[in-house]
Amino acid sequence: MKKIAIATAMLSVSLAQAGSLCMAETYSGKLATVSMNTSGVYGSFNQAAFTFKDKDGTLLMNETYKSNAQFAETMRSNQAMIVLSVLNENTDVHLNYLGTDYSEQGIWDAASLEKVLKDPTRVKDAGNSLLIYSYSEEGPSKLEFKDIVCYLDHDV
Repeated sequence: MKKIAIATAMLSVSLAQAGSLCMAETYSGKLATVSMNTSGVYGSFNQAAFTFKDKDGTLLMNETYKSNAQFAETMRSNQAMIVLSVLNENTDVHLNYLGTDYSEQGIWDAASLEKVLKDPTRVKDAGNSLLIYSYSEEGPSKLEFKDIVCYLDHDV
């Protein structure tokens, strides 16, 4: 019986995941979203996704990354620290974030995080960056963001 309980506990730990969601906005209202998750609460990189939408919600870019990644996330004094670098044949995404972990304020979904991002009274965390390099037939392009909001979600 003890062995069954241990095996069940090990299985439920291995099924756990951690994740984070970050958002940034252009001056014209376009919304960039980067989501990441791991295998295991503090485990290895599982996948990331990047979406870029026009102000009216029209999807302009949607990329998924399952490999070619460097990823780290942690908490320090109620701050989220997220570092991500992923690439595929179409885009490279580089995120460096040390700032407010909005999950500590009860933010657990994309719609609520977007409201935080667009709140003109929000105190912005300085020193963060999100760089997106896109490669197409027209040539390379670059998006750069400094105003970013994120939350960490352990055990999703």
